[in-house]
Amino acid sequence: MPFYAGKTGFISVEGINLTLEEWSLELEVEEIELTNFESYGFKSIIGGIRGGTVSGSGTYDGTTPLGQFQAGTIVSVKLGLITSTSFGFPVKVLITGMTFGMNVKEKATFEFSGTLTNVNGAGAIDASQNQNVTPA
Repeated sequence: MPFYAGKTGFISVEGINLTLEEWSLELEVEEIELTNFESYGFKSIIGGIRGGTVSGSGTYDGTTPLGQFQAGTIVSVKLGLITSTSFGFPVKVLITGMTFGMNVKEKATFEFSGTLTNVNGAGAIDASQNQNVTPA
């Protein structure tokens, strides 16, 4: 896989596309220790509850409507590598923070953070989110 510069990153949220200068997707799983008579006293570790976080930042022109992309909402997100393609990581995210900034010497910016979830906006479990997160 070739390397890509951060200047081509994007986020697509419920049909809204924003250019990102930086984004990250952290996937994690809780470790569960267990043992049995056949382990000879050694602990065994299995995967437990899966989860993750997302965050990103980029420029904001002030004209793009954000729709449901607000703190406290659950949205479908695709974090992408190249704006000219749809290649990216599709996940459902509870947006936990949004920050907008302006500096007289710089461009207007926005930052966001969120937690992965398998619940949709109506509060029901979305079975499709129970799969491994893979590029699509």
